[in-house]
Amino acid sequence: MSTEDTGVKPETGADNKALNSNTNQQDTQQGNDLQTEVEKLRKEREQIEMERNLLRKKLEAEEKAKAEAEAKQLEEQQEFKTLYEQEKQRREQIEREQAEKEEKLSLASAKETALSEFSPEVRELAKELGFELTSADDDAVASFKGKLAKLEEKVSNEQKVTPNNPSSPRKPGVPTGDDLRLALKDPQSFDEIVANMPGIAGMMTPKK
Repeated sequence: MSTEDTGVKPETGADNKALNSNTNQQDTQQGNDLQTEVEKLRKEREQIEMERNLLRKKLEAEEKAKAEAEAKQLEEQQEFKTLYEQEKQRREQIEREQAEKEEKLSLASAKETALSEFSPEVRELAKELGFELTSADDDAVASFKGKLAKLEEKVSNEQKVTPNNPSSPRKPGVPTGDDLRLALKDPQSFDEIVANMPGIAGMMTPKK
């Protein structure tokens, strides 16, 4: 059967060339499209990577800033603690000094009040003998007044011994107030007198 009978034109060289050309164009277009898609994906990946790096740097900066802020806060807290301790010590020192001052004033007032109840001669002799009030509490004040009372009794007995009252002679070996004053100028004589008089020795303030 010939081509004329079938109605199909036989392929020629020109037809094959055109077909091949179309095929090559399609392949080229597909290759271009693929390359374009690859380039697009590459740029998207680079964009994602860039954004990721920016985010990482931002987080690192935030962490660094937070750490620095915490370190500064701790430093400020330590400085505040140091200042607080210094202020506390200063305040306690002032309170101690004030308490000591008030105690001295209270002691001096209590001593003056106790001495005011006795004669000037007893007060003077107590001063010369070194009588001291060691505390302003009631027991210490009572003990101090007791010593002054004993001293007053001795001074009173001494004053009763006069030329007009020979019936009350001074006991041998018992020093008068004048004897004690003179003995104060000689520590050895004074110690001997005090040693022979337990009452006076008990009233003396121990030497430190």
